[in-house]
Amino acid sequence: MYSRVVLVLASITAIIDLIIGQQVSKTNIHGGVGITKCLLAVDGAIISGADNNIVAWSEENPIVMKTSLPVTITPKIFRFSDVAGQFLVATSDQFFVGTYNFTTNQLTLNTSDPIGSMPGILDMVNMVFTNMILVINSTTLLLVDVPLMQVKGEFNVTSSPYTVGAFLDFSSYYTAGKVDGSLELRSYPLPTFVPQVFTPQTGVAVSALTTAWRYELILVGYANGKIFGMDTKIGNAQLHTYTNPLTNSVTSITWMNMTAYFMATSGTTVYIYPVNAGPAIINSAANYALPSSVVNIAVQPPNKKNILYGFTHTTPNQGGFAFRPATGMSCFPTCDINANSTEQCHDYSEYGCYGCVTGFELENSGFCNRECVPGKYLFRNNNTCVDCHAECKTCTGASTLQCLECNNNKLLALNRSCQEHCPDNQYMLNTTHCAACFPTCLTCSGFQKNECLTCQPGRVLDTNGECVVQCGAGRYKANTTHCALCDPGCATCSGPGPTACLSCYNPEYTYVTEAGICIDCSSPIYVNYTASNCNMTREMTMIQKSTWNYDMFSSISVEIVMPNRSFFRPTFYSMNWNNILTVTYI
Repeated sequence: MYSRVVLVLASITAIIDLIIGQQVSKTNIHGGVGITKCLLAVDGAIISGADNNIVAWSEENPIVMKTSLPVTITPKIFRFSDVAGQFLVATSDQFFVGTYNFTTNQLTLNTSDPIGSMPGILDMVNMVFTNMILVINSTTLLLVDVPLMQVKGEFNVTSSPYTVGAFLDFSSYYTAGKVDGSLELRSYPLPTFVPQVFTPQTGVAVSALTTAWRYELILVGYANGKIFGMDTKIGNAQLHTYTNPLTNSVTSITWMNMTAYFMATSGTTVYIYPVNAGPAIINSAANYALPSSVVNIAVQPPNKKNILYGFTHTTPNQGGFAFRPATGMSCFPTCDINANSTEQCHDYSEYGCYGCVTGFELENSGFCNRECVPGKYLFRNNNTCVDCHAECKTCTGASTLQCLECNNNKLLALNRSCQEHCPDNQYMLNTTHCAACFPTCLTCSGFQKNECLTCQPGRVLDTNGECVVQCGAGRYKANTTHCALCDPGCATCSGPGPTACLSCYNPEYTYVTEAGICIDCSSPIYVNYTASNCNMTREMTMIQKSTWNYDMFSSISVEIVMPNRSFFRPTFYSMNWNNILTVTYI
């Protein structure tokens, strides 16, 4: 832990270094204007803004100015963006997208092309992973799609004026604080959702608001210095009433993302609280601000072992920000040392662990996953083990469609539900699991295409176990679902038995009688058969001759087509070839 406190006050035009005890300060930031809500860490730099200037600072000690951008607006609020290197900027009546490129060390802000406008802006909230922002004034909540620069929703206040807002990360819900102390919970994009109103404290304005999604909490700060933690699932239940010696208004609340702590600013002090450890203040941090200063905001630090906050000096009026090691904090409770380290963590977040305590398993990311016993699953939002559904022996979630194994000797279907029997399109792979049939099968005994038992609509089950649109050669459609084999003498047929042939399988049995029977016209018993079928078998249907000559070689080809090959040999020998072929010798 660092023993040296570095407090940075910087100037765009002139920098005066003062040594006060062990603190190093740089005075006269932004012409002496205090930093209120224009402070955040973006893409390897700390960005501050006031007095028509936006400045990028280094994150190292000592902190130095990297670049500055004069602008024609007066920044009032900075917020994170979902896009790397981007940040959101609001004035009192417009909002914009700014960028900082670490590689080129360049700040940009197109003030001629705002995302939108709104009079009397009090707060702006990034709705994480939605491309949306929530812009708030005393009478209106404005939902804006940032890439499209379009207003997607507008809601007017019905009673007490709005003050601040927050978004419940990884959900569709956002909340707005009011002057009367209530919270209004709304949903986007659910226009039918009826707004919910919660009132942790009445008659005192909500002055600061944030969410700690990992703990499913809304953290609410009031103008009288009180802080509450509201359960986002239970609604009006007050899980935590944080004891505080705060006598001034809470000017900001910030959960230190993925840690067990949040910061609250009030008066001259930055306070560090445990999110989920009941009413306790870890460190009143009176030395986190210079004497005669008012702390306006604490924001996400670039390193989870430090704090970053902005303030206003009252004597003289010189604003600044501080980026310094935090005291009184510790590694996340799941962290422990491992064989390769003597420390538990490299920062205070859940992803800063070198090893894990008993009952947890370390991921490559430095996160300690809780190990759950059978019948429970890991709920990643707060890293706790939660009961599976009663149908599930093991599972990945609370739903009946999230089973991995089943209770009561049931089978696990492909949709992860537990069934007495495998559903359609599936078969019993083993005593615990179902598996997919071939796509043409409705039911099956295995995954091969010839293991169908019944077929999908529009197909019939062939005799080889395949589901086909039409029965194969030597088969006929016995009913709407099955094919059957033709009689052995039939190549194709219209039904069962030797009297339903459409063509003959044996080449000698070329013709079918009027009764649908294949007969052997070459048999002596059919020599004098007068039926047209057999009479035609003795006739040639085509004789075609072709010749060619090349130099001293020549050739003659003759093609003879007969319906029944059994008569070809006697017909061939009985033909007068001299009348058919004329050979000229040269």
